[in-house]
Amino acid sequence: MRVAADEPLSSIKRRVQTKLGVPDEEFSAWKWAYHSLGRHDYVEDTDVVASKFVRREPYGAYENYLGMEHPDKNP
Repeated sequence: MRVAADEPLSSIKRRVQTKLGVPDEEFSAWKWAYHSLGRHDYVEDTDVVASKFVRREPYGAYENYLGMEHPDKNP
């Protein structure tokens, strides 16, 4: 998913919810986190997501993700 340089999480969440067709009640319980190098930091609605993906380490393996924490209703 493309993310604008100044786009807050709240905007991204609306697009994801629309794409996945998740009801408001269920979607509001989801937690969002930036995950990098085995650690995660929860992201607030007002945080600019693209700013989290600026590469800070010049060497080594570098993977980062924006993740959603939610119950799996499809075992």
